[in-house]
Amino acid sequence: MVFSGDKDSDGATQESYYRNIRLGDGTGIVAVTGVSISPKDISLSIGDAYQFMTTVTPANASNKSVSWSIDDESIAIVDSNGNVSGLSPGTANIMVTTADGSFMDSASVGISEGNVPLITLNGGSLIELTIGDFYTELGATASDDVDGDLTSQIVIAGDEVDTGSTGTYVITYDVDDSAGNAALQVSRTVNVSDPISDGLLKINGIGREITSYDPSTQDYGFHEVQDTGNTIMLSGNSWKKADLGQSITANTVLEFEVRISGLGEVHGIGFENDNSLTAPYGEHFFQVGGTQVFGLQDHRTYSGNGWVSYSIPVGQYITGNFAYMVFSGDKDSDGATQESYYRNIDLKENNLTSKSITKKLDNKIPDLNNGLVIFPNPSKGMVGVDLTTYKDSSFVLYVFNSTGQIIIEKNIDNNHEGFEILDMSNFSDGIYYLIISNQSELKDGIIILNKE
Repeated sequence: MVFSGDKDSDGATQESYYRNIRLGDGTGIVAVTGVSISPKDISLSIGDAYQFMTTVTPANASNKSVSWSIDDESIAIVDSNGNVSGLSPGTANIMVTTADGSFMDSASVGISEGNVPLITLNGGSLIELTIGDFYTELGATASDDVDGDLTSQIVIAGDEVDTGSTGTYVITYDVDDSAGNAALQVSRTVNVSDPISDGLLKINGIGREITSYDPSTQDYGFHEVQDTGNTIMLSGNSWKKADLGQSITANTVLEFEVRISGLGEVHGIGFENDNSLTAPYGEHFFQVGGTQVFGLQDHRTYSGNGWVSYSIPVGQYITGNFAYMVFSGDKDSDGATQESYYRNIDLKENNLTSKSITKKLDNKIPDLNNGLVIFPNPSKGMVGVDLTTYKDSSFVLYVFNSTGQIIIEKNIDNNHEGFEILDMSNFSDGIYYLIISNQSELKDGIIILNKE
């Protein structure tokens, strides 16, 4: 292994630094970038013990091993787990050093004579949670040689734990005895992190491996599986495939949500049996957005307004066995700067889906709507429902997608204006089912979305 700091000119004045050098295939290795110790300053009595806590960054570092040392073992000693015991009056410095990268941090410990209250945590001093978990404060107990039990007088302060987002929270515990002697402050650290993903993308709730699609001519980008496997993000000029191994029938429906930042040439989902983009191009690909035309165009409606839900009756376009589901975030221009997110991906069977109904219907469909007046129908996004037959009565209005999922639910009271406007502009083209229900009857109808 050869290192260079070559400079022949200007008096050869230069300095080159190389550190954290590893030689290997790099699979799964995440290097340490720092370490911190808490608290930074504590006081103990002779004979007391305390365990310091460390945080190695990043949280997913491969090697979090540390070593402990102290600069004066006549005052206190520290073991391999950061437990410090007071021996004699004085002040000493505790040091922690990472095995990976030799990053260091230190804290001060003062040892004194005399008795102070002792606080003992209920439960551990470090709690690891993931987003969505519940945090329950376990509290602590306190005792004093003279005053006895001081548990009820403990003051709990510090951070408020929020398990709705990632973060590190420190909770402190303090108490004084009747003589004014303050106990050594005890703290508890609560780490809230994202659930660790195994890198598999969930399709129909089953984790699927993600690999490059057509890496020789198409895929030069990156991907990341997020949200515990429910979301895939593509960046750069990116084409990826997920193992599928599923048969598409005439009744198969593909449902997903998409969000695009930096609209590129081609965004969408397709189905393939090989790893090469070959002619006839795009015959199994459903484009939802992009500046170029590629593949099937009936659902190319994305305009760049956040998350949009799609329900595509793929079985009305293609059938057969497919080895892969392909995701595209294709952008060759402007530095290939784009991000495409696909989430909540489901491939389901639904006998109600029928593309042929959409092609046969005109601007109104009274024979399918059970007396309901829906206008305009087909609609480009804004749908009106005539409610005059429900005058002075309250009811619930539901809209279902083609797989039976409720996408709109409204409680209408008896003071309604005789009609209701539904904004369905963020939903993809297709067939939707309207149901109006009150205590005495139920009426249903069909809504056709066609934004072309």
